[in-house]
Amino acid sequence: MSFSIQRRQVLVGAIALGATQIGRLSAAVPKDRKKKKITVSSSRELYEAIGSDREISLEPGLYDLGALSEEEDLTSNNVRFEKVFDGMEAVIYNVKNLTLVGASDLSAKIYARPRYADVLPLVDSRNVTINSIELGHWPDRGYCNGAVVQLTDCDRITVKDSVLFGSGTYGISAVRASTLRCEDTKIHDCTYGILSLRECADLRFKRCQMVDNQEFFGVSASQVRRLTFDSCAFEDNAFKDELFSVRDSEPITLKKCTVSRNVSSGLINESAMLKLERTEFSNNTFPTPYSSDGVS
Repeated sequence: MSFSIQRRQVLVGAIALGATQIGRLSAAVPKDRKKKKITVSSSRELYEAIGSDREISLEPGLYDLGALSEEEDLTSNNVRFEKVFDGMEAVIYNVKNLTLVGASDLSAKIYARPRYADVLPLVDSRNVTINSIELGHWPDRGYCNGAVVQLTDCDRITVKDSVLFGSGTYGISAVRASTLRCEDTKIHDCTYGILSLRECADLRFKRCQMVDNQEFFGVSASQVRRLTFDSCAFEDNAFKDELFSVRDSEPITLKKCTVSRNVSSGLINESAMLKLERTEFSNNTFPTPYSSDGVS
């Protein structure tokens, strides 16, 4: 068999794999490529630094990317401005292997002023880490739209040692996101709920605090697979509907979590959608559920 025929057969075989297999192959590419290290101390410096294969250290201070939209001499291949009802939103898109890191005291703060803007929207991005940063709306509360972290068509996103505060409508809102890791992070005072997840897979929250959030559902999951909360605290939240709303999804798992002093119409819309492992309940407005492992 000639070399050219072999090449044609390989190509046909690759096409036959389909988008799913190609996605699996791309996910196997090593994610820890060498990063260019950059330190920034202003919103403009942050805007100019955002790109692939970067580790950006944020000095203490306030960063507001949306506020740059009126400056005329800005160019970026990875940040665009989009109009929202009450201002402009800065969207980070098509980045790979990017880390945004602040000091351990959370003195680096990414804020958004428009109430309808997402604070940190990521689109079509891979292997992005948000580390030791406080994010939220300031000085006004978000309304109708405007999550803190918004993920659309993203893969391998990590949020750790950070604070996502309300207002944002949700701490994290994700559509078609996979391999999300949220660790040692506090989500508080959000005005619609804690999390909104749709068409997502492989999501793990570990040692996170979800406190003082309010309004509709706590965690809304639709068409979601492999969602786990490990050693998380759900405390002092108040919702009109259930703490967990899970539809057209695999059951979610609460492992070694605490669920205390929450006001809601119920724990979950359908009991079969919740797996409990060594999770403790106290002083909620809904009845304490029975856990399959004998621990509630």
